[in-house]
Amino acid sequence: MLNSKNYTIEKINSTDYYMINKKGVKYLVENNIRYMGSKNSDPILEDYNYPGTPTITDVLKFSDRKDFEDWLAKRASHYTGETPIQAKLNFQKKSNLLTQLANEWMSNRDTSIYNDARYLYESIHCGIYVSGEIHKSGSIGKWCEIDKLCKVFDLLKLKNANLKIVDLGAGLGLTSIWMAYIMPNSTVYYLDASPESESIAGDMCARSGLKNLKFINSLSEIDGEIDVATGFEFVEHIEDPIEKGVGKPFLGIDSVLNKIKDNGIFMYSTMWNAEQNNGRTIGHFLTYDFDGKRLNMPAGKSDQRSRKHHRYFVEGLKKRDFHILNGGRRGTKWDFKGHTPYCFIKEVVKSTN
Repeated sequence: MLNSKNYTIEKINSTDYYMINKKGVKYLVENNIRYMGSKNSDPILEDYNYPGTPTITDVLKFSDRKDFEDWLAKRASHYTGETPIQAKLNFQKKSNLLTQLANEWMSNRDTSIYNDARYLYESIHCGIYVSGEIHKSGSIGKWCEIDKLCKVFDLLKLKNANLKIVDLGAGLGLTSIWMAYIMPNSTVYYLDASPESESIAGDMCARSGLKNLKFINSLSEIDGEIDVATGFEFVEHIEDPIEKGVGKPFLGIDSVLNKIKDNGIFMYSTMWNAEQNNGRTIGHFLTYDFDGKRLNMPAGKSDQRSRKHHRYFVEGLKKRDFHILNGGRRGTKWDFKGHTPYCFIKEVVKSTN
């Protein structure tokens, strides 16, 4: 039975109990699964049977985060011509270089920044501190994107399945590598526009000894349909090629959505309001177009917030026959901290005529 100073425990039987928080809200724990409310029909918050997300030592054979960062710095310096010491500073929190790149982006919203070798440091930063939230020991942060992604496959009971999975905008490749590691019977396809990021991801794949991670340049290299597609911190970077400075998320994913089989899965996550929350960002637009529905946000940090970006994105997915499985209290099967990764299933309604 779980003990917590933030909850009192009300025993139901020898295995099941309620966790009651300081506000009096009850959370049922039944068969080691914790629900969002007092009933097992409520969304799942946590499965205490989950064995844990593999560490960077398990997957990549690094002893700790410093070992990993030193290796990354040497690889990055090869592409940018800086010393490994400076390269390491470039992808740390509060990096002067990343601040400079963000300011450059916010002044012109020019997507050519993705072709700048220095953008590699943004990919590394996001991998270590956002997707992985890697601790000094090398463990993966609880409720970071990689941790939640692994838990989704566990909840869907797909870890032993034989699937085709494509990771869009995979960047540093940590999500691709962890999916390949926890799902050894599946094939994971890495797809990203950055040759520097792909090269480093390939080196990590070699270290891990994974044989089921493939690197591709286009979806046409995948034969047949796809079972699962993921896009983490990706959809917000897609620009309308005709109207510069306008984000057009579905332009970047419609081809993969069409390739997903019936009952296949699409997952995504992003901070649509990253700039308003953080004051600066790289790659986010102020205007987004969702199938003709437009949203505009102010530049820089502000009090203005919007949930419409996600809502319009969900509406667009529904039009494409994708229905949400998780990401909120109403009618979803589970919900994690931050709701992400939002998970959708392709359910095509067939005509009875």
